[in-house]
Amino acid sequence: MKQLILLFIGLVCTMAFTGQDSLITWKHDIQLDWSDFTQRVGQGGVFKAFTYSGIRYEVRDYNGTIQIDVAAYFLPDESWAFQDFLNPELLAHEQFHFHITELYARRMRQEFREFEVGVEQFIEEHLIEKLKDLFNSIYDEMENTQKEYDEDTSHGTKQDVQDKWQATIEGQLKSTEVYALPSD
Repeated sequence: MKQLILLFIGLVCTMAFTGQDSLITWKHDIQLDWSDFTQRVGQGGVFKAFTYSGIRYEVRDYNGTIQIDVAAYFLPDESWAFQDFLNPELLAHEQFHFHITELYARRMRQEFREFEVGVEQFIEEHLIEKLKDLFNSIYDEMENTQKEYDEDTSHGTKQDVQDKWQATIEGQLKSTEVYALPSD
């Protein structure tokens, strides 16, 4: 019964990603390319491109202990760019949206460690609810940071401010412990 509950938890946490065959998981050596932005919609206004990135997690029973896998992802089928604006500077701006997502995924990996307890304790203490609340709180912070990044850089058009953000993010990526991603 406990394994069935955990299987359900894992499915609930990841079911939004079924059918997303083109999902790209963040890795330090993966750089987005304009071909990864598959949608072209609307008119070129303030927004010249849009990166659809997010964080997913999966709760699993690993030999009687809860294991939580966290990954930052990019969805090409939901990301877009206008043909007239495909330049290296805008691509770098979009890449750093993905990097910001990874920074918050790392924070989740670190903070989710407290939930990696025995299966019985996880179920009895209803830790899934606390885990969901923590996920939502960190995710909200990430979204606020993404908005601040766009506002400060004027969507990547203020190159001096963009350079400062990039240096800060690159420094954080280098200094933040890289937690092992689950192997498939």
